[in-house]
Amino acid sequence: MIILLNKSSLFSTHPGIRFAKEYNSTPEVWWEIWRRYELGYTDKELRDYIKDRTGREPKLRAVQRWVKRAKIYQKAHDAILMGAQSVTDEYFGEYAEYVMEEIMRNMRTSGTRSPRSLA
Repeated sequence: MIILLNKSSLFSTHPGIRFAKEYNSTPEVWWEIWRRYELGYTDKELRDYIKDRTGREPKLRAVQRWVKRAKIYQKAHDAILMGAQSVTDEYFGEYAEYVMEEIMRNMRTSGTRSPRSLA
């Protein structure tokens, strides 16, 4: 399936900005979380850091979801920098199924009946 990269905030908005908006913090908190993730911190340690910095304790699945979103954003951002406006779902590799779920989730809840609205 062809995915338009400019139609979803999953691809167009930096995860730090989305995280800051959801957790009412600054993007710097996300950058520190990502740095710690890259250094090999566990999901539980990342969750504890988020709780310390934001006052909200996310579930471990939420931490994993944010990391997954960041990896997807990085791949999409690389494609956008190379000039691509669309990619196939295979471009995201192991995250292809998650990308499709995220895109379709809005269609399922919006009352839209036409799959052309996604194209």
